[in-house]
Amino acid sequence: MSTPSPALDPAPADSPADAASGGGVARPDRLAPLRRWTRPVLVANLVAQIGIIVTGGAVRLTGSGLGCSTWPQCEPGQFAAKFHPETTYHQFVEYGNRTLTGVLSVIAIAALVLVWTDRSRVLSYRLLGAVPLLGVAAQAVIGGVIVLLHLHPGWVSLHFVVSAALVSVSLLLLHRSGEGDGPPVPTVAPRSRTLAWTLYGLTAVVVVLGVIVTGAGPHSGDEEVGYRFAVDPALMST
Repeated sequence: MSTPSPALDPAPADSPADAASGGGVARPDRLAPLRRWTRPVLVANLVAQIGIIVTGGAVRLTGSGLGCSTWPQCEPGQFAAKFHPETTYHQFVEYGNRTLTGVLSVIAIAALVLVWTDRSRVLSYRLLGAVPLLGVAAQAVIGGVIVLLHLHPGWVSLHFVVSAALVSVSLLLLHRSGEGDGPPVPTVAPRSRTLAWTLYGLTAVVVVLGVIVTGAGPHSGDEEVGYRFAVDPALMST
């Protein structure tokens, strides 16, 4: 709804390069040859963040929430999923979701390095580059707590909401990577901007109510538990 105008100064006033040099010549960009990979890496980060939600949905829909019974190992004394006569596909579905988290961690580290070291950009943009990695680390801890608490619906709900927020931030980071650092320039009418923010707020409410509805019913891995939250799923869904 608004887009920053291109920056006139290649080294913004709030960048460490400007502060360190006292307004003089900025330090050489040693990663300049790699800057062309910034956008592809940020696209990969966005796709992987969405992929985590998709594989998480597969875990739930297949009832594989406790396919791996412990964390960070899959089974006691067994880090990865292994095939044996008693093995079910649930273990591989759950471990596949965990493996994608590892891939996302590598992508998030690459995004952090490329964004944070770009001294030609403002500090607010560079700090945004740290969010994907911090989010993945938080999700790893939350995922471990979920397994150790046998899929407590409150933690499962938090797991999804954080992932949804990371998708939003990753999209913002990708969008800002192609923008300048000048003052925002409105591109739509104020009424359209107000409507967009209203829809954004309503969407957040729908997501929160959605995870409550999901958590109120049987959870993945234990279909014998009829209700988890003390609410009526039918009432919440309406």
